[in-house]
Amino acid sequence: MPPVTVPVAAPPPPAERRRPATVTVAFGLQLGVVAILLALAALTVVEAVVYDGLIDRAAELTNADPEEVSMERASNVQITAFTTLAAVVLLALFAATAFPVRSGSNVARILTCVGAGIPALCCVACGGFGTLAAVLLIGFAPPEDLDEEGPWLEETPFYDKLFELESTGSAAWLGGLVPALIVLGCVLAIVVAILLLVPPSNRYYRPPLPPLTTPGYPFAYPVPPGPRTPTRPRPATHPPTRSHPATPSSRSPTRHPPRRLPRRRHPQIPHPRRHRPPIPHPHLTDLPTNGGPRSIQDRDFELPRRPPWSRPSLPRPHPPRFTTKPPGRWRHRARPRHADRNRPNSALRPGAFRQIVVFRCAHSDS
Repeated sequence: MPPVTVPVAAPPPPAERRRPATVTVAFGLQLGVVAILLALAALTVVEAVVYDGLIDRAAELTNADPEEVSMERASNVQITAFTTLAAVVLLALFAATAFPVRSGSNVARILTCVGAGIPALCCVACGGFGTLAAVLLIGFAPPEDLDEEGPWLEETPFYDKLFELESTGSAAWLGGLVPALIVLGCVLAIVVAILLLVPPSNRYYRPPLPPLTTPGYPFAYPVPPGPRTPTRPRPATHPPTRSHPATPSSRSPTRHPPRRLPRRRHPQIPHPRRHRPPIPHPHLTDLPTNGGPRSIQDRDFELPRRPPWSRPSLPRPHPPRFTTKPPGRWRHRARPRHADRNRPNSALRPGAFRQIVVFRCAHSDS
């Protein structure tokens, strides 16, 4: 059997996923977080430069100790470096994942959520540590060996002048703008993470399922040929039927009469002829052979022989009939209230409670 080649239709192109509104809003807010981080890094550097100038001016006006001045400069550099580095790292993370998040990248969404969780965790940690420090300072008394008259850093002329210069001029509004940008950036980052984790966004970032295609039928084994069994040739004509005398017809001899389709018949049990009562199928030897309306010669077919397990041809005897009318059902009669209970009820005959009537009705053949 030659191989059959079944053409397989090419899979349809995947449908373009529709971006939900939550992802679009998250993308816009993420760009806003990037702008805030950029402004925060720049303002932190500007504030550090301005604060370093204030340190120089306070040192000149108060003839401060060089150790105090160097310590304040080192603290300013450390805070500025940490804040600027954190802002630059988050800025790079949010800027690199903004457009992949809009395009449907699940990895970019995970990185964005991690970047949004870091500042939120820092804020919570700072608030928790500040609350713990306040509780510890309030709950415990100062040490006994503390020199209350000794000079503190806040009481030195250098720090007094430095705080006075910091609260006026450009350093004042820079000192209030940087914390506001930090809080605003943390809030926007948390909102971006929430928008990227809602159910519509989850469905958008879920990988698309492969298209359902209908492949061709698999190759089947060829059907083996059937066994070679001898078959009887079909007769060219119908079996001979009983001839009837020709009757004159008014139809044209060239026009054939309509042919009636034969009825379905059992291959072995013949049907009786028309206008004749049905004939039982007795044994072939039970039919008379001397001719007649019910003889073998009157049949144009051969009756099948009865198998040993078939019903006998003799009629079955009828069941016996009842010669007497069966008794009716017994009906209980209630005893009146005024009757004597010691006296037996005369309306009931003895043994009526235990009488059982069993009968069977048979239909007659007539």
